[in-house]
Amino acid sequence: MQEKRRSPRQQTSISYRLAGLFSARQPVVNISRGGCTIYSEKAIPVGQVIKIQFFWPQNYTVNATVKVMWCQESRGNSLANYRAGLQFTTVSPESIDCLLGLPATPISTPQLQLNKLLKNYPSKTSNTCST
Repeated sequence: MQEKRRSPRQQTSISYRLAGLFSARQPVVNISRGGCTIYSEKAIPVGQVIKIQFFWPQNYTVNATVKVMWCQESRGNSLANYRAGLQFTTVSPESIDCLLGLPATPISTPQLQLNKLLKNYPSKTSNTCST
């Protein structure tokens, strides 16, 4: 099978919430400039365009719009019933940089990495990356 991704995926420790579908945060499996793979408790219809909010420690968030490219049952995965591939449709390059700058480390030890990441961005009055 030929690889369709234009950008390499990287592991991450951030979570997400889909607007109007789930109220609880769920884990992101991996992320790239073009999209991400998520775990989900419920099947998400392929082709659906939805708003997503990404979260990481210290309440920093990134908002985006994504299109569901595929959704499959997770076989033997105890984290969730489904995995879904999402393609970014509306998100700023700066927000993607913000997401990709996050280290693939456990959420319990992120403060040093987060401080390092934030040094590369102008200080803002809110804890939200621009979209």
